[in-house]
Amino acid sequence: MSTIQFFACIPYNSRLLIQSRESGYTLPTFETQETIFWQTVDHINREMHALTGLNLTTLRCLRTDYQQNDDRIVRYYALENHSPEHLPDGFRAVSRDELDGLPDAQRQMAQVWFDWYTVDQTGAPAWYRPGWFAGASDWINQQLARLKLELTAPIEQLRSWERSAVLRVATDRGAVYFKALPPMFAHEPRLTYWLAEQYPGDAPRLLAVDAARRWMLMADFGGHTLDKITDVAVWEAAVFNYGQLQVKLMQRTHELLVLKCPDRRPNLLLGRIEAMLNQTADQLSGSITKFTEAEINVLRMRLPEFKGIFAELARFPILPTLEHGDFWQGQVVVKDKRFTFIDWSDSSVSHPFFSMNFLEEPHNEFPGDAAETRQRLRAAYLKAFTGYLAMERLEKAYTLALQLAPLHHALIYHQHILPKMSIKWEMDNMIPFYLKAVIGN
Repeated sequence: MSTIQFFACIPYNSRLLIQSRESGYTLPTFETQETIFWQTVDHINREMHALTGLNLTTLRCLRTDYQQNDDRIVRYYALENHSPEHLPDGFRAVSRDELDGLPDAQRQMAQVWFDWYTVDQTGAPAWYRPGWFAGASDWINQQLARLKLELTAPIEQLRSWERSAVLRVATDRGAVYFKALPPMFAHEPRLTYWLAEQYPGDAPRLLAVDAARRWMLMADFGGHTLDKITDVAVWEAAVFNYGQLQVKLMQRTHELLVLKCPDRRPNLLLGRIEAMLNQTADQLSGSITKFTEAEINVLRMRLPEFKGIFAELARFPILPTLEHGDFWQGQVVVKDKRFTFIDWSDSSVSHPFFSMNFLEEPHNEFPGDAAETRQRLRAAYLKAFTGYLAMERLEKAYTLALQLAPLHHALIYHQHILPKMSIKWEMDNMIPFYLKAVIGN
């Protein structure tokens, strides 16, 4: 198990806090062996508060280093200090010119922090800028007053990355959740509100929306996400219900497009795929996951094959509908035998079966015959579509769609997400990840 070490860049007015230790000076730091996604930040705020006594929130992750030689991950974060007049015992506030006491790697990252923190942040997500958390908290408190809910604990920051900011709000009637989105996901609040109105229970119920700022306040879902459940029958019911929702929406694609859901219908994808594969390997590589010219040539040579698969898939009477874009077991909330499908940021109008890419992955929740489990889940999902085709024909269409699904998902990042990100390392490995899946690497 890897050790994860966290370093925090904490401002004190226009300076940076460093901690005095027996070995010298260091950025505030702690370690854990718990597996934690880098964009999850509540533990950082808690640990750094315990260390410094300061009221802190996280702006963003500055960098993640994977040190394979000693099985260590090192992460650097920029924090906002909400206690600007308090200098903790054992800490100094230093300027850019006073960093010599820090170890080399920390000193270099402190310089990166000064470069980033002191320049205009106009191109960055709003929640990466000091002052945003206070403004969001004010809006949340206004909505709670309107809803006659009483705040019972400080607002807690859960996640901060360019894709979203998520806060948890404890009230006298249970938790509510706040989510802020960048412009590229502006359709999510509209879509989520519409889905919850049209199909109660299938999508989160929104308590408040600020469409201009792409802010949502959601009631707590309750229950558990599907990845915490080890009963395969519950998984079968979940994917069947998701398929049913897609079937209902097949006749409502015009309304989805009016809601500004991106249009990724299969007849539009082939040209976009060809344009993507005309780029160089370097252009399609991520900061960690690289793509080679040999690999991209394999995909270019398969373009006629992909064209044939698209043509064959089009002969099946499975209409475009709502496709989630990032569907996996963590996006399904289970409560009282009801299923709520969350996080519609990457969604579009496309082929329904593209959502089921995750079913082909290993599922550690189920020991035993993985192939049998996949077949059970696939059959449960496809059962929702038997009003269109017999199961044998559905399985054929499903197999064809899954050959194209990684290309579809790579396109989401290539055309819609990465071009609109200011800090591309956060997501730039997704394109080679999906493209390598097509060729089995």
